[in-house]
Parts: sequence; C-alpha cells; structure tokens
Amino acid sequence: MKNFEIVPMDFPGDKYEIAGWEIEYGDTPGFQGIREFILENQTYKGLHEVIETNHEIYPIGDDEIKYSYVVKTKNKDIIAWLLLDEFDINTTEPELFLQYICIHPLYQNKGYGEAILSEILQNPKKYMAAKPANIFVYVKKTNLQSQKLFNKFNFQFRQLLSDQNYLRAETKEPILTSETSSE
Repeated sequence: MKNFEIVPMDFPGDKYEIAGWEIEYGDTPGFQGIREFILENQTYKGLHEVIETNHEIYPIGDDEIKYSYVVKTKNKDIIAWLLLDEFDINTTEPELFLQYICIHPLYQNKGYGEAILSEILQNPKKYMAAKPANIFVYVKKTNLQSQKLFNKFNFQFRQLLSDQNYLRAETKEPILTSETSSE
C-alpha cells in the first residue's frame, strides 16, 4: 500500500511547487507525458497556467464545485496534483469529472496513479460534496497508460464525436479488480 495523503491544494505555494516541475524535470521522460497530455503539447504555457485556467479563473455554476488537491508523502513532498469537477450536486445524479491526475515525474510508473484513483473512488465523501452517480474522464487516444489505468477500474470507453483524438471513459459504479484492491 502506498503511503500518502490527499489534501486540499494550498494556494499559491503548492501551485508554484508544481509549476517548478517543468524547470527541474522538463527534459526528462517523466515530464514528456505531462507536456503531451496535461499541457497539450504547449497549448498551455506551463502547469501554473493549467491550474489558473481550469481552477482559479473561470467561474462555475451554482450546481458545480471544483476541487484541487495535492497528494503528499509523509515528508510533505508533492507527488501529484488533482483537479476534480463535480456537477449536478443538487440532484440525485451528481457527476464527477476527473479533469486532471498529474503525477510528479519522479513518482510515475510506480503505482501512485492507481493508488490515488483507488482512494478517491473508494472514499468519495472525503473529497467531494456528494457521492457521484457517474464518474468520467477524457483520455487522449495516444495516452495508453491512462487507458490501462481506467480499464483496471472498469471504466467503459467510447469515441467522442466532437473530437476524434479523445475517448470518454466512464463508470456508473467503479468496481475494483483483485489486482487493484491488493495494492
């Protein structure tokens, strides 16, 4: 089992630390995935802009809440940044959009994405206003690692008609496989 804590993001300190990943790890293979799938091949100027644009700047409706979390080790090192968007919270069918799960380059390919996603799916009341009836994510077709991760949690994939580069993965009730629940 991975030893970490998911906590609300501390602005601006955590944002600056996360933005610093590009300076320190920008030329590493670990940051290449962030560049391609989070920064969308430099559509965004850096992780600070992704956080500002998707969490801080744009207002949301009365029936929606955006959550920004960081995942920290017991030594308080940030190993991941998460952005969750819960909407239709005043209905009986709230939905959760897993907008970003961004793993620090040094912690990638070590099971943290799976452990973090498992924690969120098993304990949704700790991280959001309402237990979601539907959970979804958009995954770039070339992001095979993310597809593999969401497959482990029984997300179903379908092609987006509006953008042929992305798939929508969703689940009504994520079921953990024995492989997932054993970590």
